[in-house]
Amino acid sequence: MNKPPAFQMYASDFYMDTITWTNEEIGVYLRLLLYEWINNDLPNNPKMIQKIAKISPKRFQKVFPQIKHKFSCNGQNNLINLRLEAEREKQLNYLKSQSESGRRGAEKKRKLGLFPFSDPSSDPSSDPASDPASEKQALQLQSSSSKEGLSKDKPDEGPSVPFPKLPKVGSKHFTDKLKNAEEIKDICKKVKIPNFNPYQFVQGCANTNMHPSAIYETLEAMINPKEPIRSPYPFARAIIKTKSQNYNEAEHTKQSQAFKVDWGKEYFE
Repeated sequence: MNKPPAFQMYASDFYMDTITWTNEEIGVYLRLLLYEWINNDLPNNPKMIQKIAKISPKRFQKVFPQIKHKFSCNGQNNLINLRLEAEREKQLNYLKSQSESGRRGAEKKRKLGLFPFSDPSSDPSSDPASDPASEKQALQLQSSSSKEGLSKDKPDEGPSVPFPKLPKVGSKHFTDKLKNAEEIKDICKKVKIPNFNPYQFVQGCANTNMHPSAIYETLEAMINPKEPIRSPYPFARAIIKTKSQNYNEAEHTKQSQAFKVDWGKEYFE
């Protein structure tokens, strides 16, 4: 576990404990506390402490007796400040509890399918940052089919049949959340890419309210790809992010136009 980078200084306690000290004494005390926090203890050696304090030997002989009582031997012939070590232990316990809580939360979300883009095989190549080529590959595929996609997304063609608003993130199975669930189940069977679970991907997309048609078209793009897909999750994410946004914008435009027709165009001109 990493060391805590900082410790809390309780202003009232510190001020009252050092209220009769000189600025030099307070400065030396702070330097020793900082050294201990970084290195876990102080050497039980006056010459070493004097060098850590950054003052002359003559001044050290006058200053150190004032602050010496703040440090105790730790049983290893080194010095520690008991209050500082209590703060260290408190922070370490907190970090440990947070780490354990995060691990349990991540495991719960993984079981619910809330990590649609994480590779279940823990293959590092599934990290988008480790292989931007897959995302670029997906964007190139998007560009090559942009004309076809735009023709489908035009808001002024065909009847306006918006998809129902999907529920918020939850554990409900995608077959109960997506209107085109049966079509998606069928196309999932056709996706045969190593280290890629299409059902897990779809569940995660449904939980994060991705557009149903975008989910279908993303899986469709992963059937018999022209080039091998090295990192399927970043590849799929790049596609569905664009497609879902396009579908949502198109439906919003349709709804706005329908609203204008119902209430009269004169109110909006």
